[in-house]
Amino acid sequence: MPEAHTGKRARCRQCGEMLVLQAADSPADTIPLSESVHPPDESTSPAAGPTEPQGLLGRGQARFDARPQDSGFTPPSQPLSVPGVRGTYLWDIVWTLLLLTDPSHLASFVLIWVLLSVQGLVLLIPFVGLFLALVIEGWFGAICLNVVAAAANGEEELPIWELTGSLWDDIVVPVFKFLAATLPLVLPVYYCLLFLLRRATPGPGLTLWDHILGTAFYGDYTGLAGMISSDPLFFLLPVLVCAGLFLWPMMLLVVAVGGFSALVRVDLMLITIARSFPTYLCTVALVFSAAGVFVGLAVLALLSSKPGLSGLWLVAILATGLRGYAQIVAMRVIGLYYHHFKKCFAWSWG
Repeated sequence: MPEAHTGKRARCRQCGEMLVLQAADSPADTIPLSESVHPPDESTSPAAGPTEPQGLLGRGQARFDARPQDSGFTPPSQPLSVPGVRGTYLWDIVWTLLLLTDPSHLASFVLIWVLLSVQGLVLLIPFVGLFLALVIEGWFGAICLNVVAAAANGEEELPIWELTGSLWDDIVVPVFKFLAATLPLVLPVYYCLLFLLRRATPGPGLTLWDHILGTAFYGDYTGLAGMISSDPLFFLLPVLVCAGLFLWPMMLLVVAVGGFSALVRVDLMLITIARSFPTYLCTVALVFSAAGVFVGLAVLALLSSKPGLSGLWLVAILATGLRGYAQIVAMRVIGLYYHHFKKCFAWSWG
């Protein structure tokens, strides 16, 4: 890394461990022995008897009574933080829901909230507005992936300030990771829905879109209900949607911890889910419950907002904050699933 990044935190791409970037160490000089230290003279040393002299510690007792200072190691003034020290999976979930009670986490969340709110404003800028909005979205995507990796490693901090300054690593790669984890689940649903919308029913030759418009304008649900009940392909659409929602947390966790290459091992994903099915089902429920709470509160805020431009801006800002909080909670839940149940995984990521 360049020397300008000395002192910053970054994540190792190989093992995922959080490290503090330090300057390269200079070659250490040879440290001479003290003149007062002399090796024992074998000719003058007493012969070892069958038992140790009284007053000296035995080898076993000396091993346990020795202090770290005696070997030249000085313990830190504060105890080291142990990953997962807060306890069980459910306890960490509760702490995740209350993470904004920590002042440092609250400050990081306010930064996320401000930048996501600015994202809607930059879209109004001609030419460069869309590019800036994509940069902010990529930055938030990098944060989400870092939150997954940090929770999977047992860390409690929100990794907001860990961007290394490279546009490719901090923005482009996270966007591709999100697309790689999401598109394989979204595209089948999209093409199935597109096919159903264009497919015409025998007889009148009306498409699904025609029946939807007729229901919206005339309030007649008979044509739409008859088309859905008579076409077996309509039952495939909810199956694809449910399968995508069920597999998405595992796909995102795999690409965040294992990288792009792990996405092709669908067999290992299914084995992992089977080994920890109750816990994974709970994780999926928590992830989409957070999303459901966000959508529900956003709808309530929209319905209760005052008419006028100021009311709409207030609702948009509130919805942005809810989105940021719900997504961070969901990402930590996914990472905690791996942290507490990594023994069930078919991979050997540590």
